[in-house]
Amino acid sequence: MLSIKDIKINNKILLIRSDFNVPIKNNKILSDIKILDSLETIKYALSNKAYIIIFSNLGDNYNKYFPLFSLEIIKKYLEKKLKVKINLIKNYLYKKNINVKKNEIYLLENVMFNNGEIKNNENLSKKYASLCDIFVMDSFSYSFMFHSSTYGVAKFAKISCCGLSFYKKANNLYTIFNQNRKIVSIIGGCNINKKILFIKKISIISYKIFIGGVIANDLLLFNNYKIGKSIIDYDINDNNNKNNSLEDLNNIILPNDVKTSINISKNSICKNKLINNINSNDIIVDLGSKYIKNIIDNIENIDILLWIGSIGIFEISNFSNGTKLILDNISKNKNLKSIIVGYSNFISLKKFNYIKKIYFYYIDSYTLFKFIENFNIPIIKYFT
Repeated sequence: MLSIKDIKINNKILLIRSDFNVPIKNNKILSDIKILDSLETIKYALSNKAYIIIFSNLGDNYNKYFPLFSLEIIKKYLEKKLKVKINLIKNYLYKKNINVKKNEIYLLENVMFNNGEIKNNENLSKKYASLCDIFVMDSFSYSFMFHSSTYGVAKFAKISCCGLSFYKKANNLYTIFNQNRKIVSIIGGCNINKKILFIKKISIISYKIFIGGVIANDLLLFNNYKIGKSIIDYDINDNNNKNNSLEDLNNIILPNDVKTSINISKNSICKNKLINNINSNDIIVDLGSKYIKNIIDNIENIDILLWIGSIGIFEISNFSNGTKLILDNISKNKNLKSIIVGYSNFISLKKFNYIKKIYFYYIDSYTLFKFIENFNIPIIKYFT
């Protein structure tokens, strides 16, 4: 897999595909993790005297200009972080080339404004490729998207390689899943129908799988436990869900106790209950103390922890005990590598100040699910 460090980039025009698809509200960036993730490659290109063009999406599937999704806010953020001039380039598809200068960065306007982007239009892909000497794919989260700004340009560029962030994530996944390592998985969050095939895949390489969040509620309900007024995705009367019990997987461990409350508010009080003692008015808000201890005992001597989705309503202090206990024990295990999956989990890391205390790397759930399907990243065939 050819990376940017394997190529002489001095005096070359680089077209870097970054991922600046960040949540924005009231003209403020709510989470900058994806932008921060991209800075290492950009700084490397600057220090090696390359000409730099960057492009990305913000939002999905527009095919025309929407001011609300302009990369102007990204431009201002990058200028503040990098202390260099950022030029936001609009209408670049109608320019023969871009007059680039060293020590400046040229940010192309949102690729989703371009007709044909998500359909991997060949002419659009060739146009992107014509803008550079070297295409650098640094958006791992879009590496499974067959778009013009990903696969299309990689196919037609003179030279294609991956950026530093992409390389680290791809290399880590291949290293972790291609070796005989002891893996424990924690799967939470919601959308059981979207995760069911993934859970079956991950069960093959996991020593044990612990379940939390709404998915735990769904599986408890399917297994004839009463869950009171707890949140569920599952429809017990839908015959399409008959395979969602995961009964054939003997390494899945369902909660034997949970924390419940009769309402959800910042002042709510919760009780620890065995799952066969849940009342009709109870709402499951966190995993129970016995189950949390079981998780902690099982991650003590493993190599890899794969944690997907939140296990409780950690945003409320009284419901966050399970999340904090697991994070605390992970932080004390210096030999443990953790793959943290999903935006909610990253928020919990920030909220409880574990970002710098845990050896982890973050990946979005869609990308990991796509990788697990075949344990392959198809776009790297162009990085040779």
